[in-house]
Amino acid sequence: MKSKKNLPVIWNHIIIVCLIIIYEQALGYLMWLRGVFKVTNDILSVSLFYLTEIPLFYIGSFYILPYLKKSFQALLIFIVLILLSFGHFLLMQFLVGGYDYWRRDGEWSWEFGAASFIKTLWRFLYIMGLAYSYMIARVGIAKAKQAGQTVIDNLRLENENLRARVDQHGLFNTMNLVYEIVEDISPEGAEAVLLNTQMMRYALGPSDEKGYVLLEKEIDYLNNYVKLARLRRKGRVHIELIAELSGASKGLTIPPAILINFEENMFKHGALEDHTDPGRIMIKAVGNTLWMKTNNRISGEPRHHSHHMGLEMIRQRLDKSHSGKYSLETRIENGYYYLNFEIVLE
Repeated sequence: MKSKKNLPVIWNHIIIVCLIIIYEQALGYLMWLRGVFKVTNDILSVSLFYLTEIPLFYIGSFYILPYLKKSFQALLIFIVLILLSFGHFLLMQFLVGGYDYWRRDGEWSWEFGAASFIKTLWRFLYIMGLAYSYMIARVGIAKAKQAGQTVIDNLRLENENLRARVDQHGLFNTMNLVYEIVEDISPEGAEAVLLNTQMMRYALGPSDEKGYVLLEKEIDYLNNYVKLARLRRKGRVHIELIAELSGASKGLTIPPAILINFEENMFKHGALEDHTDPGRIMIKAVGNTLWMKTNNRISGEPRHHSHHMGLEMIRQRLDKSHSGKYSLETRIENGYYYLNFEIVLE
């Protein structure tokens, strides 16, 4: 499939090379008619010279001329590559020219003097000029395509955001309608709908340019999660959640779904039915430092099998966003699970 996709590109290159050759030969023929110089009609001779020039064109365009930049190191590399490529081109022209004389006259007698050197240098500069023009055109087309794709992507994202807003608006209107219908029939059901709506608003709500959310909103989400769990299990779940935020901490942001992951682990693997031995979550923020500690008795029969992948994913995320600015420790002791988390936020 990939080779078939490349066929149009290959044909485009073949056509371009053929057009350049036809243009040069036609121009040379016209100059021959005017008596400017003699042009050989030997197809093999012309083909041999072009076989040395076509690779120079592509090597110059893709590998040499891109080093023509403002940096000193790039300019040095460019000069070295130009000298090497000219030396190689000069040698190939000499060999092909000598072979052409040998093939026609039976001996290697191609004279190579100042005139031949200047002619070869001019031909080299001409080919590199064509290569430079091709490089500029190629880069320009790529940038134009990229700009066009960017416009398309931005338009698509704008449309998706608009659809998401419309969908959210309709969704929350429906949830409000369900709440009004259920409120008189089942207060607990209405409360569950309300809590679920608030959690969905948070989950679908806005974030900053880094994708972070307000710390206080994240803690509200934790509280709603606990309340909803109590309703679902008819009060047979006991968790004490204490959160203290200083005034300076209320504007802090945090990567989403970090704290809730610790709380979910408590629900999955904790024994929370005993009101005399509840699970405990303590959150405190002073300045831009956040502490979170949890402890709970471990359930004898975990509700979910765990490979600790959740905590590993949390560590991987935090290594990218807050490397060196957090610590996460867990331990099991006397049938209890302890978690200590500390992070410096922005």
